[in-house]
Amino acid sequence: MKKQIKEFIIEVIKNLNYDPNDLELQKYLLEKGIKALNKINTENYSIEQIKKLIYDNVPTMIKEYLRMQQAITNKSLKKTNFGTSINYQLVELFKILNCVSSENEFNIMKNQYLQSQPTIFPGLQKSTYEEIKNIYKNIIENCDVITPEVEAKMTLTINNSMTPFNNDGSVNTKIFNFSYLDIIINFAKQNNMKVRLHTLIWHKHFPKILANCSKDQIITFLYSYFSYIANRYDTNIFYTIDVLNEIVANINSEEFKQGNVLRNSKWKEKLGNDYYITILKLARQNFPNSNLTYNEYDETNKQKRDKMISIINDIKQEETKTDTILLDSIGLQSHYHEYTTDEEIKATYTDLSQTRKNLQVSEMDITKINNPNDIQINRVFRTVLDCAATYNIDSFTCWGPSSSISWKSKKVRTFLNNNGEIDSNCMQIVETYSQKRKNKNLNYQENLHSLK
Repeated sequence: MKKQIKEFIIEVIKNLNYDPNDLELQKYLLEKGIKALNKINTENYSIEQIKKLIYDNVPTMIKEYLRMQQAITNKSLKKTNFGTSINYQLVELFKILNCVSSENEFNIMKNQYLQSQPTIFPGLQKSTYEEIKNIYKNIIENCDVITPEVEAKMTLTINNSMTPFNNDGSVNTKIFNFSYLDIIINFAKQNNMKVRLHTLIWHKHFPKILANCSKDQIITFLYSYFSYIANRYDTNIFYTIDVLNEIVANINSEEFKQGNVLRNSKWKEKLGNDYYITILKLARQNFPNSNLTYNEYDETNKQKRDKMISIINDIKQEETKTDTILLDSIGLQSHYHEYTTDEEIKATYTDLSQTRKNLQVSEMDITKINNPNDIQINRVFRTVLDCAATYNIDSFTCWGPSSSISWKSKKVRTFLNNNGEIDSNCMQIVETYSQKRKNKNLNYQENLHSLK
């Protein structure tokens, strides 16, 4: 039946005078056709009746496809940013790549380096010379923004074996360790990229050394911590700062089921139920001109999204009272899977756009569960791109530089495939959002014109 549906669709496209070789249109219509037919009992329909259903509905589907493509085309003409997450060990492998003369030499030095590490990021141990070479090439040629995966999180930036305060009550800045983040920042500078600073506050990383500190002491500590970052780096390198990460209760938790908005965390316990406002104020004082973001996952869950919106509304009320913008953007992590529906994704953008805060795609990947082909993966990528373009999102970041070097190694589709090449399903996103790629194409076209 699927093969017949595809044949019918191609026949309709020809009769409607659209390009029958437009494979993206074919995939779109096939996916929509199958979805529509799954909703009816096809056993009660003859082939001719099914064919008539397709003929009757394809024109409407094509109209929607053309609207979507126009939105994407319009976005591709604007200044945008595309990025990926990265880790310091991968950057170190890039350095090795650029100083060796053979694959064998690379493998020897790679193994020596990784053996020196206390833990190794997923996928790096089995990575090959060709894979790393492809990843390096595609990152520097296509990424405008990179996101450190853990290097800016307190698990690496805070030394928990030292005292947080000096004898005079001032913060002991020797406790801060930004050597790992330096590796990411320097790589970004060398390759004309900005950095998404991820993340200042995360429930998983409450420093143990603050366990016995008072609320005032923790606020003093955080002010010093934020100030240290602002003074260490030129803050213009930060495209966005993820100030708050995953603060809403997890949808599977007891607090969520009980109707609580916030996740139970040490930050909430120590700083109070409005701690997110306290932290945003500290961030704004230290990063007055930066784009400050609240980053969240499971945003397609309506109940969780409503809790997110309630927090954002609280922040907006405080902004009105203090006449200060505390929050600029909302980061949609976009960790989806092949069964994430178009309706869930579109509702997410519709609802969150009504907060009037900028939206960003901050960590997109798609978990591949069962399907042997890519039709559902392609659908999710396409729907997200459609929403991102339609709702005027200017920053689009994928999580994990490749499917094999990822927190869900080889189980996800992201920016690059297992070979380090751009994933075919993600290609249109890269072409629409990568400013580097658009500038390169523009320069190429200008050079062609000058030769005429």
